[in-house]
Amino acid sequence: MTKQAEAAPKAGKKMMAVQALTMGFYEGSRRRPGSVFYVPEGTEGTWFVPVDATEADLQAHIDEQAATRKQKAEAAALQAKHKADLDAQKAREKADRDLKTAKAQADKDAQVTKARHMREAADKAARSNKPAPAKPKTIDQDDSEDLV
Repeated sequence: MTKQAEAAPKAGKKMMAVQALTMGFYEGSRRRPGSVFYVPEGTEGTWFVPVDATEADLQAHIDEQAATRKQKAEAAALQAKHKADLDAQKAREKADRDLKTAKAQADKDAQVTKARHMREAADKAARSNKPAPAKPKTIDQDDSEDLV
């Protein structure tokens, strides 16, 4: 059963298929224009008209197929969204790993460059018979003897 059409009536009741022309209510349910439903035979209304039962059943079948296709499309779209979210998360994690690796490599390259510059300065000082430049003092080193 779909929102557009109800199933055929049960055996034993004289019912007729009708199609809503405008918005209306029947048995507590809102009926939209074009929807097919069943009412007791002889029921009259200004907002619905009788239709052939086989046509109504065919319309109900078409509506059910359309509803099934819509549900499948919605499920596929939801699955595609979920996969895209997972792919985006994996890409963010890979970018974070790559950034950490690049920072570690840059730190290593800076240390190698610093060591090379220190060796070059020591070699240059040795060639010129001058003492090698002293390592820079840190805050922890006490240089109070130099002040006397």
